[in-house]
Amino acid sequence: MSYAFVPPPLVVHAIISSHKFYLFYAKNANISVGYEDKSSDTEEAFFSHFLAVILVSGSIGTYFYLSAADSLMNNLQDRLKYSAALISQTIDAKRLTHINEKTDFSGPDYQEHINLLRAFRRTNPDMAYLYVMRKIDNKVFFVIDSDETDSQAMPGEE
Repeated sequence: MSYAFVPPPLVVHAIISSHKFYLFYAKNANISVGYEDKSSDTEEAFFSHFLAVILVSGSIGTYFYLSAADSLMNNLQDRLKYSAALISQTIDAKRLTHINEKTDFSGPDYQEHINLLRAFRRTNPDMAYLYVMRKIDNKVFFVIDSDETDSQAMPGEE
């Protein structure tokens, strides 16, 4: 860096291609041009600011994404709970007390309730499975499973 300095009444700064040029104009028409290489300072400043913007933007974006995903999951769980509560009002549990074994699937109470559950499941695409279970001595057993595939749980299965 070299300067031929004359006390200037006017200083003009120009930044050209990440280099700083100083032009000094003096009253006696002596013009001195100085050159200072500022490329490393400006590149470091640009990089640090760019990195800060990326980090802040990424953090804010991640926060809003996770908040939205959590909200959607909570809303879906609430909808399924409300649907299950509504469906449970249509099922007469007393009529299902005698359904305990695989052989009970041919009875009229079983057939009526499985058709009802399958109709509910078909009309609500959010429900992948819909079933009725019974707890006996800390064990849970299927009573009715609305699955229509070969993997359907039969009454009495644990």
